[in-house]
Amino acid sequence: VDNGSVVATGAASLSWEYRYTLNVVIVDFSGDQGLLMAPVLAWLRENQPDAIHNPELREKLLSFEVDILRNDICDISLNLQLTEHVIVSAD
Repeated sequence: VDNGSVVATGAASLSWEYRYTLNVVIVDFSGDQGLLMAPVLAWLRENQPDAIHNPELREKLLSFEVDILRNDICDISLNLQLTEHVIVSAD
């Protein structure tokens, strides 16, 4: 996790939102990168719908870097800009 921050919601409760970059590194990858990206995008669609449906946020949601090690092997670094809502309620 990189560049984490906590953002207060301004609500009457103590709820907040985490914002961070999740960096996932896949080493010695030899498969089809499309088969790697498809489940990541499916997860983002399910867990980050606000960003997926917002053109401005969607542009920054997922970035990647590839380090080619050999003709058939590479390391892939995925950077996902994520948010996580934390809801605090009084019992």
